[in-house]
Amino acid sequence: RECPGLTSFPLLDTSSATSFNSAWSLCPGLTSFPLLNMSSANSLTYTWHGCSSLTSFPLLDTSGVTDFTYSWRNCIGLTSFPLIDTSSGTGMSNTWRQCTGLTSFPLIDTSSVSNLGYTWYDCIGLTSFPSIDTSSNLYFSGAWGNCTSLTSFPLIDTSSGTAFYQTWRTCVSLTSFPLLNMSNTTSLSSTWRNCNSLTSFPLIDTSIVKFFNYSWDTNRALTSFPLINTSSGEEFNK
Repeated sequence: RECPGLTSFPLLDTSSATSFNSAWSLCPGLTSFPLLNMSSANSLTYTWHGCSSLTSFPLLDTSGVTDFTYSWRNCIGLTSFPLIDTSSGTGMSNTWRQCTGLTSFPLIDTSSVSNLGYTWYDCIGLTSFPSIDTSSNLYFSGAWGNCTSLTSFPLIDTSSGTAFYQTWRTCVSLTSFPLLNMSNTTSLSSTWRNCNSLTSFPLIDTSIVKFFNYSWDTNRALTSFPLINTSSGEEFNK
């Protein structure tokens, strides 16, 4: 951790290691990474956080990893990412946050994930996003916030979602939005704030939403708005 002079790393025997937390965090000089054996790993929190010079990443065995929190945050040099095995993952908050060089993303297995808070926040290079399985996810706050190059968004399963604070905030290139299921959330604060290219909006279920603060603030391109249910609403600032 915090070895800024490292430009490469050797192929060590890591086959028995279970935790790699912060192992190479803030090693901005690394330009590549070896295909280490991580078959016993269960946690990769902050592992490559701030490795800003990595331009590619190997297809590591991450099949047993449950926690990917902050794993590749601020890896701004990555232009693509491999289809790693994330089938055991439950936590992915901030995992690829600020990976500004990514232009696309693979269809990873997120079927067990319950926290996608700020996972792709500030991924300003993403132009599209796959229809990942989010059926178990509760926390969507900031997940795609400030993804300024996204031109469309898929119809993902948000039926379990309870938190959507800033989820698509400043997605300035979105011109339309799918009819997502938001029936379990009580707050849509800043959810679509600054999405100023949206020209229309679907009739989503907002029947239990209490907080609409800044929900559609600065959506300047909207020419009409659906008659959403605001009967539970308590706050409508902006």
